[in-house]
Amino acid sequence: LPDAIKIDLYDFQKDSNVTIENIVKSYDDCKNALIETVRTGKDVVLEHTLLMQKRRLPYIEAVRQNCDCKLICIVLKPSARKLQNRQKKRYEYRPDISHAKEMLNILEIPSKDEGFDEIIVIDD
Repeated sequence: LPDAIKIDLYDFQKDSNVTIENIVKSYDDCKNALIETVRTGKDVVLEHTLLMQKRRLPYIEAVRQNCDCKLICIVLKPSARKLQNRQKKRYEYRPDISHAKEMLNILEIPSKDEGFDEIIVIDD
């Protein structure tokens, strides 16, 4: 999706100290940026690790309330090794990455019942 506008949660977190307040603020800021961007009518990619349905719902609702558009979910399911390598690169401040496998174990594969028009699962 080279022409899509990318909204990445990491961009809202990378310069913050890791606190509950900052994490919650980053989620809100990300959702607000998503809303502003979908209103433009352009293609948008939300890069965000939303492992559970309840975490995806606020974003789905925000898009549905602000845009009459097709909502496609692309799930990248990396191997544990690839996930650990990505975590190391992205989260240099978090030396313990043992949680990477746990993340894969709690992943709830999205469904159309959540509000998606299409779901694409890619095993990586």
